[in-house]
Amino acid sequence: MRSGADHFNATLDCRTNGYDEVHLVFDRYDLPNSLKEATRDRRQGGKPSTNYHVQDSTPIGKLTAKQFLSHTNTKDEITVYLTKKALCHFEGTTKVFIVTSRQDVFSNCMDVQHLRSSHEEADTRILLYGLDAVRRGATQLYIQSPDTDVFILPLHRYHELCKDTYFITDVGNKKRQISLEPI
Repeated sequence: MRSGADHFNATLDCRTNGYDEVHLVFDRYDLPNSLKEATRDRRQGGKPSTNYHVQDSTPIGKLTAKQFLSHTNTKDEITVYLTKKALCHFEGTTKVFIVTSRQDVFSNCMDVQHLRSSHEEADTRILLYGLDAVRRGATQLYIQSPDTDVFILPLHRYHELCKDTYFITDVGNKKRQISLEPI
């Protein structure tokens, strides 16, 4: 039986096939009293949430994703866990892999400490890493997210990105690739 990390890495492989460099950017969940934390608490509607310690042997069983991810500490732990698992997965490959974990940034093949960031949301960090890739010589940039905020931010900074910058949303038959140039 495959673990959750194995499934996650297989999905990463599928979604990043054909790309030379991949940036996996997570939101931060380690900031107490953040604005997003207050929003998360409000969405919870006073319902109790359970904090799960995330490791290879964590029994998820019949929990829904919403139940499992209801506690902020669990979200923080799963991003740290998946960061480590994905980094190991890409170790020794030719693909440049860069991943965030809390304020830190890691890579399988290069120094990326200049990309450390206090940004809470992945939305803004994605743009930071895209700009860095362009500064290092990227001629094509593909930004993949289901979030419209992530679509809007590169539009504003398009003049600093490469001409061939695309936003990818959805998956499978609904997958769309939108060129930012003519917008």
